[in-house]
Amino acid sequence: MSASTEETPLLAPKSVELKRNGISPYHRVLFAAFLLAFTCSFPWTTIVFLYRTFNCEEYYKDPTHPRYTGPGDACAVGAIEAVTARDISLMGVIGTISGTLNLFFTAWQIRHWGVRAALVQQSIWPTFRNACQMHAVLFTEGRVGIAIVQASQLFGLLGGNSGYLLVVNSYIAEVVEPEQRTAAFGVLAGMVMLGTAFGYVVGGATYELISLFAPFAGTFSLLVISVLFNAFLLPYIPPAGSAANEAGAKSRWAFLAGLVIFVPAKYENRSGRFWGLSLLALGAFFAVLATQYVPMMLQLTATNRYGYTPGDNGRMMSLNAISRAGFLTFVFPWIIKTGRVWSDARRQRRASTVSINEPTVDSEDAAAVDKMRGSGFDLEFVRWSILVDAVVTALVGLNSQSWHMLAAATILPLASGTAPAAKGVLTAIVPDARRSDALAGIAIVETFALVLTVSLFGALFAFLSTIGHPNLVFAANASLALIAATILFTVHFPKGLLKSS
Repeated sequence: MSASTEETPLLAPKSVELKRNGISPYHRVLFAAFLLAFTCSFPWTTIVFLYRTFNCEEYYKDPTHPRYTGPGDACAVGAIEAVTARDISLMGVIGTISGTLNLFFTAWQIRHWGVRAALVQQSIWPTFRNACQMHAVLFTEGRVGIAIVQASQLFGLLGGNSGYLLVVNSYIAEVVEPEQRTAAFGVLAGMVMLGTAFGYVVGGATYELISLFAPFAGTFSLLVISVLFNAFLLPYIPPAGSAANEAGAKSRWAFLAGLVIFVPAKYENRSGRFWGLSLLALGAFFAVLATQYVPMMLQLTATNRYGYTPGDNGRMMSLNAISRAGFLTFVFPWIIKTGRVWSDARRQRRASTVSINEPTVDSEDAAAVDKMRGSGFDLEFVRWSILVDAVVTALVGLNSQSWHMLAAATILPLASGTAPAAKGVLTAIVPDARRSDALAGIAIVETFALVLTVSLFGALFAFLSTIGHPNLVFAANASLALIAATILFTVHFPKGLLKSS
């Protein structure tokens, strides 16, 4: 933890009046996150099917490819599946690169406009992306339609999934007490997963019961509702930038503040550097690299190998999201609470056996260490959860029947919790004045990993599909998860105050 500086606000953001009659700010932020997650996932399974349909049309336009007349799915052709995987991968890369750049802009918005204004911005621009997708469905086909849907991801530069997740995490960090943050991050992630679950199943059912266009029209309506809710029903919290009164020259480089957090810092009252934040960021990078493409691989495997429809995929992904939401909302907070009690008791037993000849610790260092001790179990959880994830992911590669996909979708989330626990550890180490920057920084690191995992595993899955061994991609994921676990086991808390610059 760093020492306070002259830029540290004299009044914490929660000194602002947040309480109102009715629903608490905490629960309003949770609902906003749920609503946006529901909205963003609503058209997703339909988009996957749309790509496959457009590519199937293009494939059979080629006179060298005679029209399929046999039983089964005419689009279940290796060439169609491979190009669909590549197209989805390209869309993901465009979207995540746009989202990465948007994170810098979002962090600046939070600092200068406040979290509410930033969240409104993040929910307005996706309406334009959605309008482009509706145009592609109604008026185009084939490669033209795919190109429009892919290009629509560029609106993510101004607002979208990455930015809104950063804002709601920053919101939650402001409206709960420090000792409740790790559990609150988990509940927030659970609400996002729950919204995603409902979006998958309702979006897929909307396509099957109404039309291909219906999920996109429904998404537009939900986005309008989200904008209105965020603008009028969320609490206002003054932006940190106004409290800090940053100089103009410094503000020009403020967009890098999130990444500078992870540069090894010097101790305030002792020699050496603290590498914990650098290693935490690196471990988080590999954890995302190992896990974030797994849901898409489940969908592609289920579609290509077991003939799942958009509705089937929607139900499978909703099962995955509900399982994750249940774990993060109910089980994860209980694990953190119980684990902290156990960890504190163990620490007290060890403290009672410490020799009286042990060197005296500086009072400021002791205060810093005491403040972080409550997050000691959080760090243990970060380490072991990704290790369990590696084992479970490797087992998914052994699937041989259709129901194995559903089992994997249900069991994989039970090894989740790495990301919210890592955020809890991060916010325990950094000073309050730099909390938003730290959350922005870890979001940027995770998004960089997401860009790489989409391109890497999208290409790998396409290649393995062409040679008939798509299941091997799960073994590759498990290997990366083991690397992440190895790195995270080297992370420790600082032994005292860190210099703020």
